[in-house]
Amino acid sequence: MVPVSIVAGGFFIGSAVYSVLEPSRPDTLRFIRPAYALLDPRFSPAGIVAVLIGAALALFAHRAASSHRPVHRVLPVAVLGMLTFAAAVVTINGSSSAFSEPIGRTEGLSDYYADVELVDRFGARGISARWAEAVNDAESIHTVSHPPGPLLLLVAIRGLFGAGDAPIVLVQAMLSVLVLVPAWLLACRLVGARAALVAVLLLAVAPSPVLHTFLSMDAVYATLLVGAMWLLIRGVGDGGTRARAALAGLVVGLITLFTYAAAFVTVFGVLWGLWTRGRAALQPLLAAAAGGGVALLMLWLTFDFNLFSVYAASRAELHEFVNRREFLYGLIASPAAWLVFAGLPLAGLAVHELLKHRPLYLLALLVPLTVFYVLPWSVTGIIPLETERTLQFAYPLAAAAAGAAFVRWERARDAPQDRTLALLVGVTAAQTIVMEAVFCFFW
Repeated sequence: MVPVSIVAGGFFIGSAVYSVLEPSRPDTLRFIRPAYALLDPRFSPAGIVAVLIGAALALFAHRAASSHRPVHRVLPVAVLGMLTFAAAVVTINGSSSAFSEPIGRTEGLSDYYADVELVDRFGARGISARWAEAVNDAESIHTVSHPPGPLLLLVAIRGLFGAGDAPIVLVQAMLSVLVLVPAWLLACRLVGARAALVAVLLLAVAPSPVLHTFLSMDAVYATLLVGAMWLLIRGVGDGGTRARAALAGLVVGLITLFTYAAAFVTVFGVLWGLWTRGRAALQPLLAAAAGGGVALLMLWLTFDFNLFSVYAASRAELHEFVNRREFLYGLIASPAAWLVFAGLPLAGLAVHELLKHRPLYLLALLVPLTVFYVLPWSVTGIIPLETERTLQFAYPLAAAAAGAAFVRWERARDAPQDRTLALLVGVTAAQTIVMEAVFCFFW
């Protein structure tokens, strides 16, 4: 309970600190912090469906843990359960328009969808080459702060499935919940099958992944980035080969088309290789770098995409958002916000594992993230806030740590704790429902 108390306390202390700082933002962006959300209590009879699905997932957690079902039977149910639960949570207010609301906003709090016309104007290949011009005309801050990949993906979905909101909503949601697949693979590799089961069951109902399934492209990036981390661990870590490392580097390089967060995964891979293999990691790391170089060459030939010039254009356009007071807030309160949105059971177990055993897989990601948050915006040029949304790719690692802590607790009692696991899943699902019922999330 102590780690949970620390996390929850940090969340509310962070909110108080932020209110004292009185950030200079337009009224339309005066959010309740640390969450990017507005206080808007709402719970319609449709919310009962979310409660029932949450209870069903808790029951499924008990049966999956007690029957020791193989992965090919548990994982599909967990993915489908997460998708169904997320859909039910979104409609707690009783409105089916909640699915397409982010897509329908074309000004003010607009998202990528408002800028798809930029691809129509510049072309799929020309938009990268003229990115400075494109971001100058962009409606959404997310278009400005990311590479062109998200817009290209939306255009591809439109081309494959036709115009309309439904295809975008469904494809984005499916790609988001598929994060459970690389999360399972990652956890199995790092902490074992039993802990991986715990990790996936908690992650499937965790507040941020669920709340952002239909809301944010960052959940899609998480699927890509977690998959890349798994490939890097297999490629540059113990037992890795140059071929696997090159494949991992290729994937990371391709992800740079969608998000600059690929940089964190790159540093993660370097640290993981050096810490686990020492000098022997040099060859696989060079192979990974070669794979990344091939990916960047492919993107340049296909889309005229130059990562460095695109990043420079985004950075130049973001200068007006730099605010020292918000930077101070981000340094103090963002970690607490991220942990609360992980779900208090998951966060508490993960913090306990980190403080007690200092798992390398968490440290290899926390080190580059910490360095990034300490650096001033004048250096990074990218806004280090909204951690509960933007750091989706770190939740699976915390879930793996939570799974490891839970399994250690089971072993100390020399008996499976299936009912306790079901209770933790139920509490996490309840937290997700309450958060959606209390707050209105925009991104």
